Amino acid sequence: SPLLYVAWLQSLEQFWVADLTFSTTLLGQFLEDMEAYAEDLNHVTSGEVLDEDIPPPSVSLPKLAALLRVFSTVVRSIGERFSPVRGPPITEVYVTDVLNRVLACVTAAKQVQFSEAVLTAGNECVGVLLASVEPIGQLMEAVLAYGLDQLDCCLACGSDYSLAVLSLLTLIVDQVNTRLPVSFVERLLAPHSQLLNLRFHPEKEVCVPHSSLAV
Repeated sequence: SPLLYVAWLQSLEQFWVADLTFSTTLLGQFLEDMEAYAEDLNHVTSGEVLDEDIPPPSVSLPKLAALLRVFSTVVRSIGERFSPVRGPPITEVYVTDVLNRVLACVTAAKQVQFSEAVLTAGNECVGVLLASVEPIGQLMEAVLAYGLDQLDCCLACGSDYSLAVLSLLTLIVDQVNTRLPVSFVERLLAPHSQLLNLRFHPEKEVCVPHSSLAV
């Protein structure tokens, strides 16, 4: 089962840290598979004549979600060593590239078909990567736009998704900090913002505001 597979990956924590070159190669393979499934989804909705080998969204979306969860598990298992501060092979360029590619995969999947499982796993994956890099320039703009886009989906999803979005937004605010553009803050605190609406969520853990988002 997926849970057993994740537990097995977590049990290899010492191995992931001991051989970071292998670990980053494996993460690269996971990422290429994510991009392949995102590309399959694009083909499905493009209206072009499809190859019979291209899987339908009912197959691609769960596999994309599973890959995102596995990717996050390995990054978490690497722990503090997954940081540009510690040096190669985990560099700022590497983390930035990976984060941009994950953002692109999740965004592409959302444009094809809404999948709460993909978005929840995607938000967690973006979060573990964002914790290792200080977003600036185009990456910061992409992360801010992604966070707001995910927030807009909260009321249509369950509490797990809402919690993942709140955790992600908290991390974004912490990482970008004083460089947060006024437009982003205004979107968060606008009268009809989903962030404010979440204060009335039926699940208590969602209602309790994250410290960086307290209003």
